[in-house]
Amino acid sequence: IIYSRINDDPHRPNANNKTIKQLNDLYCSRNLRYNEIAFKKFDSHLLSISEIYYELLNLIKASDQY
Repeated sequence: IIYSRINDDPHRPNANNKTIKQLNDLYCSRNLRYNEIAFKKFDSHLLSISEIYYELLNLIKASDQY
């Protein structure tokens, strides 16, 4: 799903005309940095899309409190 969404997106030049493997390699090379700068993380593997939505919404609301 992600591949079809970002492949050939003119706003994502690093994804243009790349294979799934190339994009996966790019993601893996950046993943450590993404985790270093994340201010909040949660495990979404066991959550439904609706639960993920509400979890993110609560995070946004909590950050607006400050």
